[in-house]
Amino acid sequence: MWDTLSRYTSRVRSIIQFGNSTSIEPLSLILLSCPFAPASLFPKLCHLIWFADVTRGATEFLRMAFVPSLLSLSLNVDISSASPAFLPVFSSLGTLCPRLHTMTLRSTHLRGVDGPSPNDSPFIIQPISQLHHLRNLDVWDLGIQGIQQIMLLRALQTVTLDFRTSSLSVWDRRSPSQLPGFQNLHLLCLSAEGCERPLNFLSSLTIVRTKKNCGQLHPSVAQPPARVSPMLSQFLAILQEKCDNNKLEYFIFNTFSFRMPRIRIESGLFVSLRAFSNLTHLDIQGGCDISMSDEELCHLTGAWPKLQILIISCCVSVESDTTAVPTFHGLIRLL
Repeated sequence: MWDTLSRYTSRVRSIIQFGNSTSIEPLSLILLSCPFAPASLFPKLCHLIWFADVTRGATEFLRMAFVPSLLSLSLNVDISSASPAFLPVFSSLGTLCPRLHTMTLRSTHLRGVDGPSPNDSPFIIQPISQLHHLRNLDVWDLGIQGIQQIMLLRALQTVTLDFRTSSLSVWDRRSPSQLPGFQNLHLLCLSAEGCERPLNFLSSLTIVRTKKNCGQLHPSVAQPPARVSPMLSQFLAILQEKCDNNKLEYFIFNTFSFRMPRIRIESGLFVSLRAFSNLTHLDIQGGCDISMSDEELCHLTGAWPKLQILIISCCVSVESDTTAVPTFHGLIRLL
C-alpha cells in the first residue's frame, strides 16, 4: 500500500490547505496507527500553505510535510486551540527544513487573549534561529529575544513584523536595552494598531539599513484620532534617526481606519522624510486626510531628485473643509 501511495505523493511539489483539515484526518490516523508508515510521503515538496486548524491529525500531516526540500512555508494557525503536539513538531522545523528561504507565520487572533502566548515563543524562536538560508520572514511579535535571533540571520532580505497579535507586548514601553538592528535588508514592514509599538521597537535599534520601509497602521476604536498624528510624527522622526538615510529608497505608509473617523494631518508631519535624499518611491494611502498646498508639495519633494513615483491618495477637499490639496499646476511643477 505504501509503495502505491508513495508513487503518487512523491510527485507533489506544493500543498495548499484552507479551512477545516478533516479531509486529511483519515490519512493521519492511518499513519499514526501503522508502525511501518514512512517518515514522509512528500520527499519533493517545495511549497506548503496551511490556513487551517492544527489538530493531532493535522500536526502529524505537517510533520510529514516538513522535509529537506521545502523552500517556502506559510502557516496561519490558532495556537490556543492547537494540538499539544504542534509546537514540538514546529520546533523541529529548523533541522527538518534547512533549505527554507521563505516563511510566513500568522495568528488567527489579533489583540485577543487567545493570541500567541509568550510561553509559546521559545518553540517559535528556536527553529527560526536555525534557518540560515531564510531570506523572507513574516511573523508576529516574538519579543526581544525573538528579534535578537532574527537579527543574526544574515541571509534575511525582507522582514515583516505584526505587532497586533497580543493585548500585551514588550514594545508597549521603551526598551532600556539597545539591539544591533538590521544591516542589509531589502524591506522592513511593520504592522500595528497604533504607532507606539513600532515607535518603541525602532527606538531600541542601533541602525536599520533597508532599501524599503513599509508601515501599516490599523487604528482601533480605542485609538483617539487626535493622538495618532503626534505619534506618527514621532515615528517618522525616529525612522529618520535610526534608518540609513542614504540607503532608503522606498517609503510606504498605509492607514486602515474603517472603524473610526478619518485622521486629519498636516503635510509638515512628513518633513522628516526629506532626510532620505535617495528616495525614489513615496506611497501614502488610506484612512487620513492630508492638507497639502502646491508650495508644500514642492517643498516636500524638492529633497528627492531621484523621485520616480509619488502616490498620496489622502488629500480630500470638501466645500466646508479647510483641507488644502495640490492642484494640477502644482503637480506639473514636479516634472
